[in-house]
Amino acid sequence: MNRFLSKTVLLLITGVFWNGALQAQITKAIENPINLSVKVDRYDAIFTWDGFNDSFEDNTFDAWAEVIKGTGTPGDPPTGAYWQTFDYGEEAPDGKYDAVCPWGYNVDSWLITPSIPITSGTKLTFLWSKSYVWSVSPNNNDDLFVKVSTDNGATWTSIWQEEDYGKFDNWTWIETTLDLSAYAGQNCKIAFNVVGDDNADTHIDNVSISNSSKRTIRNRVISDAARVAANARTNGGYKYTFMNNRAGVRNLTGYNVFLNGTQKATNISKKTFTFEDLAVGDYTAGVQRVYSSGVSEIVNKDFTIVKVIDVTGVSLSESDVSIRADSTFQLTATVKPDNATNKNVSWTSNADSVATVDANGLVKGISGGSAQIVVMTEDGNFTDTCEVTVVIPVASVELNKTEIKLGVDSIFTLETTITPDTATNQTVSWTSSNESAATVDNNGLVTGIAAGSAEIIVTTADGNFTDTCTVTVEKYSIAVTGVTLSETSKELQVNESFTLTATVAPDGATNKNISWKSDNESVAGVDENGLVTGIAEGVARIIVTTEDGNLTDTCTVTVSNKSTGIENINSSVFKLYPNPVKEGFTIETSERGILEIFNLSGNKLSALPITSDKKFFDVSHLQSGTYFAKINGKIVKFVKK
Repeated sequence: MNRFLSKTVLLLITGVFWNGALQAQITKAIENPINLSVKVDRYDAIFTWDGFNDSFEDNTFDAWAEVIKGTGTPGDPPTGAYWQTFDYGEEAPDGKYDAVCPWGYNVDSWLITPSIPITSGTKLTFLWSKSYVWSVSPNNNDDLFVKVSTDNGATWTSIWQEEDYGKFDNWTWIETTLDLSAYAGQNCKIAFNVVGDDNADTHIDNVSISNSSKRTIRNRVISDAARVAANARTNGGYKYTFMNNRAGVRNLTGYNVFLNGTQKATNISKKTFTFEDLAVGDYTAGVQRVYSSGVSEIVNKDFTIVKVIDVTGVSLSESDVSIRADSTFQLTATVKPDNATNKNVSWTSNADSVATVDANGLVKGISGGSAQIVVMTEDGNFTDTCEVTVVIPVASVELNKTEIKLGVDSIFTLETTITPDTATNQTVSWTSSNESAATVDNNGLVTGIAAGSAEIIVTTADGNFTDTCTVTVEKYSIAVTGVTLSETSKELQVNESFTLTATVAPDGATNKNISWKSDNESVAGVDENGLVTGIAEGVARIIVTTEDGNLTDTCTVTVSNKSTGIENINSSVFKLYPNPVKEGFTIETSERGILEIFNLSGNKLSALPITSDKKFFDVSHLQSGTYFAKINGKIVKFVKK
């Protein structure tokens, strides 16, 4: 690639033919400073001019406010997948340094200017170079964006990307100019943002933000010096002639700064100057450009220093507020005293995943939870806080039945499903349209009172959403249609127990009474609650029978007698009663020793001393089942209910 020169100021292109080749040089005209701005900070005034310019020839990003590297990982060679200055040598469009974001993966790197005052006619001009093949087609692996922020970087708007240019040659330097007049009157940050994955290098150079009156071409390929000359001839706004290339070149060397006509700084290189400790009053700041031969006119900017009234505090319009997800609420900050000079505030949320807040105090609910919204004064860093609770609203409620039939005095429990299931407030209320026919309690339990019908209505506390079930109460009882056990077969050890559960159908049956029996009680027994206990080896059928209709279901129980290592002996040496046991038992014995308690697996659970002929032992901590009590080798079996 040929070395070339490009500037964004008014240029005088001069040259001469040597041996048939065009020799060119650039002579700068004297221009006045532009884009003047004064920011008053209490009794100081920060004076800036000439917008923003960086050609990266100092091999730093000192002119920029922020470089965000991002989390990208580099390709090969591993030079870092983020913005960095780079010695591009003869390939650079001006000097030898530019800025590059190299090849990498999961790249999201930002290069951000300071906040710059934008006026009508302010333009952003920059050079860029990248691979069409890896950025647009056939591999759309990355994008170079230019973005603008008007809220100090809180939010960004994209105003350009390389695909806007159209087809371009790989690694060709292109000059692009963007008009920023739409942001006139605002302080803006400008960002160059590379986003990509397995992307090729992206280069930029000669970034300028100013109000230059020079006519510029929005997009211009400048890699070829001959094409630059052709552009100058065909697009106007340029003057060119041919002269001896040894003619002198006028260069900008610095700036002179004035306050109320008095010079305060001479030939400084920076484009900013701070006037400190000024008295209250009106002032005029001035600046002129200093060239190697000559100076520009002095360009002035008026400003005023006022008496500073310090901030003493800040308060919010609300201390706590509840909002729904996706809804907003406006907080208002009152800075004290009312006549404070600097009433600027900033806003933050300690949980952006729950609630966010913008630069104007507008809070938006994101997801269920709590967040603290904090306002802070720029003067004095005073704060106030609002506790924000974000609720997930109910969208609907649905009952598990749309209609049921009940007998008099029969019951049925309705169940609700609230959508979404993450809704914050899932409280509901219940009502009956005809309590003389059917009633409903706070848990959805419906009771048939008398023959007739009623609408059972559930209502959500949040949103008053409803659903209805029609209940018909019949004068005569609702007959049982079946019964089902929780188990159809079960294997047990001798003295092991488990509980069967019987479900009577339909749910609204009037008489749900049942009875239990074993067809082989020598093998397994069952009590009135369905508790089955293995007695001896063998097979038994446990049968449940409904009182209404004598309907049955059966569970087949197989009992085995696996050895526990403890002989089952009924001892006459000591007495244990009562047996079965609920809370505890009494031991009567003339022997002294240690009472040991074992489970069916032979594991010793406790050991207690026998100190008298009659002693009570608390075994309420034991689970229901069969155990063995052992004293001096003598054993008694007992059952814990």
